[in-house]
Amino acid sequence: MWVQRILLDHVLTDTIVSISDVVTSHLVEERGVSPDRIVKIFNPVDTDRFHPGVSGVAVRQELGIPGNAVVIGNVSRFEKLKGYDRFLDIAAALIPEEPTLYFLMVGHGPEETPL
Repeated sequence: MWVQRILLDHVLTDTIVSISDVVTSHLVEERGVSPDRIVKIFNPVDTDRFHPGVSGVAVRQELGIPGNAVVIGNVSRFEKLKGYDRFLDIAAALIPEEPTLYFLMVGHGPEETPL
């Protein structure tokens, strides 16, 4: 997009804020932005809304996940830039080695149907 090119290349843009390692890698590798110009500020979690007060046992039962399973999760928009493919590659490599691992993806987006 032309606006992004102008903002990323503009000499008056001293710093670019990135919300994740994946976005930072994209900016450096795909857009040619110097890593020195990037500051990472991760998205916060609203701990009043999302908290450990929910019973993990009930959620596991609802999803059919055994109590002894180790759950590894990914909550994001399903688009290539988010790196969900890396998550799936890791899951495919680890599950045969450790069958108690359960990988859980939560989200929606343009890549939801192919997933």
